Amino acid sequence: MKFFRVFFGQPRSRIWFIVAVLVAAVIIVANILTDVYGGVISLALGGDKAIPVDAADAQVYYERTTASKSEANEKGFDLTRKVSEEGSILLKNDRSTLPLTDGNLKISVFGKNSVDLVYGGSGSGGGDLTFAKKTLFESLSAVGISYNPKLKEFYEDKSRSGKGRDSSPELTAGSMALEPISFGETPTESYDATLESSYGAYNDAALIVIARYGGESWDLPKVRGAARDQKHALALDKYERELIDYVSDRFDKVIVVLNTLNVIEAGELNDNEKVDGIIWIGGPGSTGIMALGDILTGKVNPSGHTVDIWARDFTKDPTWNNFSEAVNEDGNYIAKSAFYVGDSSLSSETFVRYQENIYIGYRYYETKAFEEKRADASSDWYRENVVYPFGYGLSYTRFEWEITDKSSIENAAVSADGTYKVKVRVKNVGDREGKDVVQMYAKPHYNRGGLEKSHVVLCGFAKTSLIKPGKSEIVTIEFKPYDIASYDHKGISGKKGWVIEAGNDYELIIASDSSAYSEKRFSIPFRVTSDIRYETDPVTDNPVINRYTDQTDETFDSDYLIGELMTRESFIQPSAPTDTDRNASARLVAALKDVSHNNPLAATYTEKPVHGVEATNVFMDLVRYDNAKKAWVADYDGNDEVWEAILSAITVQEMSNMINQAGFKTDRIESINKPETLESDGPVGWCNFIAMGDTWKNNVAYTSQIVVSSTWNVDLAREMGECVGEEALWGAASADGRTYSGWYSPGVNLHRSAFGGRNFEYYSEDAFLTGKIAAALIKGCRSKGVYTFVKHFVVNEQETCRSGVATYVTEQALRELYLKPFETAVKEGGTTSVMTSFNRLGTRWTGGDYRLLTEILRNEWGFRGTVICDYNTGDPFMNVKQMVYAGGDLNLATDSNSEWKVNRKSDAADITVVRMATKNVLYTVANSNAINNLHYRYEPAAWKVVFLVVEIVIGVVMVAWGVYAIITAFKISKSKGITIVVEDDGDQ
Repeated sequence: MKFFRVFFGQPRSRIWFIVAVLVAAVIIVANILTDVYGGVISLALGGDKAIPVDAADAQVYYERTTASKSEANEKGFDLTRKVSEEGSILLKNDRSTLPLTDGNLKISVFGKNSVDLVYGGSGSGGGDLTFAKKTLFESLSAVGISYNPKLKEFYEDKSRSGKGRDSSPELTAGSMALEPISFGETPTESYDATLESSYGAYNDAALIVIARYGGESWDLPKVRGAARDQKHALALDKYERELIDYVSDRFDKVIVVLNTLNVIEAGELNDNEKVDGIIWIGGPGSTGIMALGDILTGKVNPSGHTVDIWARDFTKDPTWNNFSEAVNEDGNYIAKSAFYVGDSSLSSETFVRYQENIYIGYRYYETKAFEEKRADASSDWYRENVVYPFGYGLSYTRFEWEITDKSSIENAAVSADGTYKVKVRVKNVGDREGKDVVQMYAKPHYNRGGLEKSHVVLCGFAKTSLIKPGKSEIVTIEFKPYDIASYDHKGISGKKGWVIEAGNDYELIIASDSSAYSEKRFSIPFRVTSDIRYETDPVTDNPVINRYTDQTDETFDSDYLIGELMTRESFIQPSAPTDTDRNASARLVAALKDVSHNNPLAATYTEKPVHGVEATNVFMDLVRYDNAKKAWVADYDGNDEVWEAILSAITVQEMSNMINQAGFKTDRIESINKPETLESDGPVGWCNFIAMGDTWKNNVAYTSQIVVSSTWNVDLAREMGECVGEEALWGAASADGRTYSGWYSPGVNLHRSAFGGRNFEYYSEDAFLTGKIAAALIKGCRSKGVYTFVKHFVVNEQETCRSGVATYVTEQALRELYLKPFETAVKEGGTTSVMTSFNRLGTRWTGGDYRLLTEILRNEWGFRGTVICDYNTGDPFMNVKQMVYAGGDLNLATDSNSEWKVNRKSDAADITVVRMATKNVLYTVANSNAINNLHYRYEPAAWKVVFLVVEIVIGVVMVAWGVYAIITAFKISKSKGITIVVEDDGDQ
């Protein structure tokens, strides 16, 4: 056409066209990217702006008890300090060195990490420590202790004392093996004569700070640090040993402060006669370190007790060869535990085997010690292998116990649904006030070669209040037989399922720790006259059956066997996987790739639900005031007409958007006036480590969860939940004032291995203690309208290769250990939300496993509420469709790469499961403080407005330029005598 010949014949026109095409392409790509990554951008730059709207009928459903956000913060800071007071553990106190009671104390503080404490871990378990963080030196000054300023200046000067600890392990190029990690201790040759001359004026005592930290996505390296003479990351290294010797030679009183997020190999510390005292403080959060000065001077009597057993040699632990990466006898990494398959797309698929079965932590050490003693009465195996028992902790005072009432249980034949109480009088016979922890363990009947059982199992505990010298307090501990039932997945006892086998040699042991050598230990015998079986759940009365074992004989959907299991009769140390073990069969390869759902009811979802009709009810019609509970509640079961009206009003697109785009929020649904919710990581408070902007600023970073559990104080855990909840009611006080509603916490995975990178985010190696502390925290949160995403469901005990790792564990261990804290969180805590994990159970992703999410969680336990997946990385195994069919509800994603596209044209089954998920989410939100946020209007995020304005301006400029280019081209062509005529039959 002559028009185009004229137009493109001019250089200016051609330039405009090229630029216009490029600009259009850039705009199209930018729009696609903002559509895909809009959630990420909103986290960084802020989402749609919520603006309060005055409403005459506005009602506050969840009331604050503080006058301001800063007052709520202060309550949190005080609580954090209180948790550290009760959670710090006095592990050693030779010659009654502590407390330091002399006045005008002048001490020297050693250790590079003394000026850079580990306050908490990294990743979702980290907090905003720029907000009101306290230091060790502030803690000392607050109680009148003078510290050596020369030492502090020395450690702060990196040119003199070194750069300090690594931020995390480095990955060896081309593999997953972790390099040794440096904790940054200063070599003793760096201490010059000038520095040493300052010790004389500050020699009342010496503190040595030893630090270990952890974080999301990595475990503590087990590799030997040859250059540093270190067996592994949780053993003392060369420079730490040298520092201890150096200080011990120069000071009469030496106290080691263990600022560690994991237990460490403390045998050589405990055995060192020159080390007088050892105090473990864990990760103290923003203000917890202020407790240390009070503990050192005796203003506070430490009452923390261990929540893990402290073994002498971690390489002898039964998990050593099958946790994270395997290490050979030289301390070097064996190749990662990967499946060697011909299919290159599976070359990174990994597995982990829980071959120790139920024998983790004290369950292994106490049982092994008993069997060693039974075989040889002179055996001292326990003391040779354990430094500090589970439940161990010293005090500055002494307590005597007397059992005042055991009549309900002593020599009694217990029943399945019985509750038995033991009362213990705790008397302070020392000269300082203090708190004590009374622990109850059950010793079950064991048939030789039969169903595996631990020698002792924690089944109750109580912490006293503060008891003054000469005074006493009676504590009551409840015992429920269900808490000591074993899960017989093979029918060894004659039938599969939960069982307490008949026997006359059962005991309740009231003790000060888990060991047979505990300072205080009383035995109460009881009987089980015939097998007690729990064929139905004792709370819901729903059937309890094997969900995994019977299908593929413990292979969990594959023909890869778990391997040789540790048994009580042999205690053979599990071995590292061999190359043969890593050979994947074709069936296993297919199972790992399979993302089909295993929902047996899907075929019955044939009627497409109504959706998108005009709303006759709104979201708040679900909510009513319950006089008995003194709370606002929404019912899940019943209220069918309201549920039907609300769910029918929501469009499929609205449901799909809410399910697919649930990164730290749930979407508002305008058709029913459901508000948007704000949700956050992590276990130390409202500290969303991904988000920027004002939304998550100025919140308390609480102590690490492992410190909370070390208090053994459920009341304190509940108080922490209330403090977190009070902050939530103030929410984004610096932004738009909306409440925080959903909290990705608490973590209730177990400390299967001391090397777990996120052990600080979890409570204990013990399922009972973990469940009780978690349930208390959840109750505190719920009282303020916060729903807690209890995580990570389930068997997510390691970080190495966590994304999709195939986890092989017996159903006995799964039920007795790893599911139990979640069960307690549901039944006792009343949580309305759960987060699944990255790993697989066998070959099936936990977030897409119908057996786990529906058959066990919802059906057996009676859970009502929301299941969210852990952050969706876009890996193929994290399939959203599979998730929703399995009973999952929300896709934790901040981009659309993982979305499952569902629309009104989708089939009946798809819409049915999406509707079920929507109901679950609405139920959780309706039972939360999000109902305080009903009266808001929303304006587009600032970045969206800027982006739109830029697009419009560019469009206008390009159009104007184009018009100019066309006019110019025609003028030039006319000046050259070219005429363009447009006729009906063509151009000429």
